[in-house]
Amino acid sequence: HSISNSRIYQCHHRGIYFHGGQGTIENCSIFENGGEDEWPAIHISAKSNPTIKRCNITMNRGQGVYVERNGEGIVDGCDVSNNRRGAFYNESGSKLIRRNNRRS
Repeated sequence: HSISNSRIYQCHHRGIYFHGGQGTIENCSIFENGGEDEWPAIHISAKSNPTIKRCNITMNRGQGVYVERNGEGIVDGCDVSNNRRGAFYNESGSKLIRRNNRRS
């Protein structure tokens, strides 16, 4: 499954949630997500393993990318900046490969 050339914004919880799945997100703008509880823009959990390429993940209330519960994934060539709780959170036991990203 894939999402490309899309805008995902102003979701009251997570912008995108992977739970036990795979997929590709590319050339997307993911912004202004998270609501009052500061959910992340992209949440990867339960052995999920997505690939995220050339996306703008900015101005979210939580982290840009949050990985937990043995989640995995690749974030490559993305702008992961200006997120309230930082660019990335990677729980122990999870594996996130980060390449060529801009972050703040």
